[in-house]
Amino acid sequence: MGGEPDQKKNTDSFQHIQSGASLSTVKGEQQFIMTGSNRHLSLAKLFAVYELLAIDVILVEGYKMLPLPKVVLLRGNDERLLNKLENIKFIDRSHTNKSYLELFQKVETRYEEFAWSNIKNMLHLLNQES
Repeated sequence: MGGEPDQKKNTDSFQHIQSGASLSTVKGEQQFIMTGSNRHLSLAKLFAVYELLAIDVILVEGYKMLPLPKVVLLRGNDERLLNKLENIKFIDRSHTNKSYLELFQKVETRYEEFAWSNIKNMLHLLNQES
């Protein structure tokens, strides 16, 4: 996993986190933003939060080795990663806004493969195997 997410530094919510708050949430008219320490936050716990929010589709960044359905965004011509991953559904090499739009339209046509209910079932099966 790479680095920290970009945040607006001159906000009260950022200052709360800097001062030691475990979680800071800002709710606007159309969206909300939660910021918090992930020191004790596993992917399973994060998914439990998603469960509360009635999420339909989930795209997970990072966690390449989990057997979740994948949309792979390749940079350059290095395709070695493709041989190491399983459950690849789509590959994008161009990294343009148009290609991303087309890619997500493709994801929408195969919605059921990325549906939260399927992801949840896959994770449940993985946990039983461990």
